[in-house]
Amino acid sequence: AVDGVADPQWASGSCSHTDPAGEAAPWWSVDLGFPKAIGKVRLLNRLEAGERLRRWRIFAGTSPGGAHTDPSKWRGAAPCGPEGVGLALAGGWVEVDCGGVLAQHIGVVLNGGPGGREILTLCEVEVLEQAPPARRPLQPAAPGATGDAGLFSAAKRYVEEYLHNMGAPWKER
Repeated sequence: AVDGVADPQWASGSCSHTDPAGEAAPWWSVDLGFPKAIGKVRLLNRLEAGERLRRWRIFAGTSPGGAHTDPSKWRGAAPCGPEGVGLALAGGWVEVDCGGVLAQHIGVVLNGGPGGREILTLCEVEVLEQAPPARRPLQPAAPGATGDAGLFSAAKRYVEEYLHNMGAPWKER
């Protein structure tokens, strides 16, 4: 499900599923290797068994935590998007926004249904890192300014005074 093949057909060999007999709260997870700011998580539903991806929830966490394999019980687990997301279209993509939560582990959990036993099927999972916020360039401070701008101004004066007293490092004395 994380092989880069976005084919929703079982015959492609790219889809995976949990126990065919069904489980009470089937789940799937991936370890990203190190924590990242998670933007969106996208799931590709299977075409031939599209009804299996319903009442799902995405969890993002920093550690699976001991014996807990169910992503909803991870240490620091944060749900992404609304609870109880509905049915995904057969062969279609669904996505949730995790809003930049810092996580190393991403999990998909089915919330269970009236029958109690479900099968989770995924054909592709994409985890998109959230872009860092745009940085604004430092601006010289106005005379008499305080706060961050005043600190910039003080640092600039210190460097200018140091270079004046020491001479430019590339000049010979």
